[in-house]
Amino acid sequence: MENSTPSLHFHLGGTVVILTLMQHRMIARPFFATDRVSDLDLFEKNTQKVINILLNADHGESLDLEDLFARFTVDAASEFLFGENLDTLSFGNDGFNSFMDAFVDIQTLILRRGTLGRFWPLLELFKDKSEGHKKVIKAWVDPLVVRAVQIQKEMKEKGQTVDPNDCTFLEYLATTTQGTLHPGTADAGG
Repeated sequence: MENSTPSLHFHLGGTVVILTLMQHRMIARPFFATDRVSDLDLFEKNTQKVINILLNADHGESLDLEDLFARFTVDAASEFLFGENLDTLSFGNDGFNSFMDAFVDIQTLILRRGTLGRFWPLLELFKDKSEGHKKVIKAWVDPLVVRAVQIQKEMKEKGQTVDPNDCTFLEYLATTTQGTLHPGTADAGG
C-alpha cells in the first residue's frame, strides 16, 4: 500500500531533506512565532542600509530597485534563518548576480518540471538542466550547512541541546533531522 501522507522534498546545500508536511510545520513553527518574527532589529539594520543606498545615490543615477530589494531579502533572510548576513547590500560580493540568476532560473525550471508532471525526465534524458544552477547555489549554501552541522556536532559532544529561542533555523534543522543533514551527500536533480 502506498503512503498517502503528503511529503515535502527540498534541496538544502546538496542535501535532500524529505519530511511529511506535518513534520515540516512542527520543525518550522518555533522560528515563525510572533516573538521571533517581530524581532525587527535585523530587518531594521538592513532597511537602514537600503535607505542609505537610496539617499546616497547621485541624482540622475538609475538604480535597479529589483536588485536592491533582492539583496535586502537575501541579507535579512540569511541572517534570520542561517545566522549569517551574506552582506550582499555592500555590493562587494561579485557572485551575487550569478547566484540570483541561478536561483530564478532553477525556480523556473522547477515550475516547468511541475507542469510536465512525471514526464519531465524525458526532456532531460541526456542532460540535467538544473546542474549548472545547483552548482552556483551550492557554492553559497554549502558553507552555511557545513557550519550548522559543525555546531550540531560540537553541541552533541558537549551533551548540549538546542534551544529554539537561541539558535538559527538551520542550526535547529541540523539538530532535528538527527544527523541526516550533510552537505553534498544527496542530489536533488528531481
